Amino acid sequence: MSDRQQQIQILYEISLSIEPRETLVETATEALSVYLQKLNCSVGGVYQATDDGYDLLARRPASGERDELFVAGAQRLHQCADGNHSVENQFPISGSVAQTGEYYLFELPGFGMLLLAQRGNGLDQSIISSLAPLNEKLATSCKTIDSQNKLREERNRFQAVFSAIQEPVANLTITDDGATVHRANESFVNTFGSPAEHQTGRFEPVQTAGEDSNLADKLISGEPIVKEVRRETVHGTGDFLLRAIPVSTGEATEYFLMYIDITSKKNRQRELESFYQEVTALFECEDRASVCKQTVNTAAKVVDQAVAEIHVYDRAADELIPIATSGETINFESSSTTLWKTYTRERMQAIERAEANQTSDITDGMAFPITDHGVLVVGRKKAGSLTEAGRQFIELLATLSAVANNRARRTDNLAKIQQLTETAVTSESRNDMVDPILRQLPDSLNFPLTGIWEYNSARDQLDPIGQTDAAERIIGTAPSFAEGEGIAWEAFQTGETIVVNDVNTHPEVYNKSSPINSEVIAPLGDFGLLVAGSVRSQEFTDIDHDIITTLASSLETATQLVDNRNEIDLLDQVIGRVLRHNIRNDLTVIKGYAQALADDADKTSQFVDNILTKCESLERTANTARTMRDVVKTRNEAKIIDLETAVTDAVERLRTRSPQTEISLNLSTTADVVGHPKLSDAIYHMVSNSLEHAVNDPRTGADCIRVRTTTVDDGVLLEVSDDGPGIPQEELDVLTKHEETALEHGSGVGLWLIERITQYSDASIEFDTESGTTIQLCLNSVQESNGM
Repeated sequence: MSDRQQQIQILYEISLSIEPRETLVETATEALSVYLQKLNCSVGGVYQATDDGYDLLARRPASGERDELFVAGAQRLHQCADGNHSVENQFPISGSVAQTGEYYLFELPGFGMLLLAQRGNGLDQSIISSLAPLNEKLATSCKTIDSQNKLREERNRFQAVFSAIQEPVANLTITDDGATVHRANESFVNTFGSPAEHQTGRFEPVQTAGEDSNLADKLISGEPIVKEVRRETVHGTGDFLLRAIPVSTGEATEYFLMYIDITSKKNRQRELESFYQEVTALFECEDRASVCKQTVNTAAKVVDQAVAEIHVYDRAADELIPIATSGETINFESSSTTLWKTYTRERMQAIERAEANQTSDITDGMAFPITDHGVLVVGRKKAGSLTEAGRQFIELLATLSAVANNRARRTDNLAKIQQLTETAVTSESRNDMVDPILRQLPDSLNFPLTGIWEYNSARDQLDPIGQTDAAERIIGTAPSFAEGEGIAWEAFQTGETIVVNDVNTHPEVYNKSSPINSEVIAPLGDFGLLVAGSVRSQEFTDIDHDIITTLASSLETATQLVDNRNEIDLLDQVIGRVLRHNIRNDLTVIKGYAQALADDADKTSQFVDNILTKCESLERTANTARTMRDVVKTRNEAKIIDLETAVTDAVERLRTRSPQTEISLNLSTTADVVGHPKLSDAIYHMVSNSLEHAVNDPRTGADCIRVRTTTVDDGVLLEVSDDGPGIPQEELDVLTKHEETALEHGSGVGLWLIERITQYSDASIEFDTESGTTIQLCLNSVQESNGM
């Protein structure tokens, strides 16, 4: 059999399976099964179009809802329902799931949609094109059986309406001579009396007072009616919603009249209006206490003879505490087991009389969770539990109160974070800000178990530098974290805040026996970490995450401001020292030589040379002071630098200064590095130190300075070495003593510049003075800096 003949046979067999069956579902299911079998499809579905989109009518196999192709096709179908059917969705629509197969959406004209999915390469295009008439036949069969079912249901509805509907219902016809009631249910008779009593004149039940007295005329004209009416009943006057539906029966038009009592509905509508006004006031509250007070007052108004309370969770005490009540005193104990279950399990709980205070007249009540904030408790002062409507109102109120509490907490916390940031910014140093911040955190932001860790670059680890009193009592001595140790290092390395809901189950837990069961860890940039913990699992919410992240970001900025201020203060001290000590001393010498010139003309030549030397020294000092100022001002402006050019420029400047000095260059790498814009000045002073302490020292006999660059694992190594006596230790103090007194010696300024530029370049430097002096400066290459 040829492929074409085989396709015709397949389509013919599918066509035979399409016919109206007992029910719409059976019709769709039988046809779908044959579609799948004959087209070798793995899963499929038939959807019926509705006003809201598409409803699944049949699916094969029954478990197909978990099939990837079916899920993808169904999602595409619902996207089609949301779009412009005529413009965006040209059927059939096909799609694929990677390494799985293809799905297809075929239109069932006037009825719905057919979904077919096949694993592998998908359906042949000729088959797809040939399915249109079969799909149209399936749509026709479905519409036929659907119409039949609807007619059958309509007849059944007419037959059952009087026995099933509890509202007053009557079936009648209206002519110019009046209305004839054919049937009326028991509720109609009990509400309005027997229809036989109203056979004369206009049919009384369709009449209403005043402006609605023309309802009977509207019925005669064949208009359907949905109208609120006021009717006299056997018990007095009542309000009803009248629904009058015309049904054509050939010679006459029959009407089905239904009267729905809307008295309770109107009462509830008034309650809703009142509730809306109360909720509007709830979201106008600016702080948490006001939100809670408005919540309990609203709850007491919604439920008759009720008292409402809110008990909030206090993280420091690890318990619920009362914060607001609609009564004069607190009626429920915060330590109640029911209240705690409501808070921890986040579902409402019934409260017995025994759980209220002995002096309270509360009979029973309900406790509703306010997410992570606490519990809303509503008690009744009379027997009888809350009605379903009352319960729904309070449940909705608790949800809205949680939203308002979240808003109030965020606003309040932002203000408190600002206060903490002001404290940090006004601190003298990084370490000085730690203690006041940790003292304020428990009360201001409700983080009683908090600690701060600082990154120790020398040891490459995070060291604890402070924790709250509560944390010290529970944890004791906080641990340090080396590279790769614990969740804390992960947060520091990634720079992202991490919330750990269950510490003990985390794969990177540092100490499984720790009393801390959940924590939120926020990096403080290069400074370290801010960690808040709790003895309970699942303690921290998205709001806690946002608060800690915002606080950490503020503290990181504060540390940068403190560092910048200290750098500027240090620069002032340094320049003051340079100008006060170095220049003053040189001026004293110049003054002495000038005086000697006046006293002894025979030594004029020698004194003039000395004066010129000191003047040159003063000029270099002034230039160095200016360089120091520029270095600090541009401390955050690292850039890509051609290291070979920077070294060559520095060496040429020194050769100009001391032409007789031999400087050996061995530049084995030409890699670019990331460094401070004044990196060439640092190299200049590195070589200048060798020139000052080795070549110019008559005791050493050294006559050569060696400069070389090599590529190392961490980047690029610049090495300057000589065979001199080594830099004195008192001059190296400038590298560890960040104050102006360390600049007492002449080369101290140069060493200060080397140390500053190294730090601002994110580089490292080492001095070896055991045999001569070797200075090793390790810089980040461009590739290393980019993480390549």
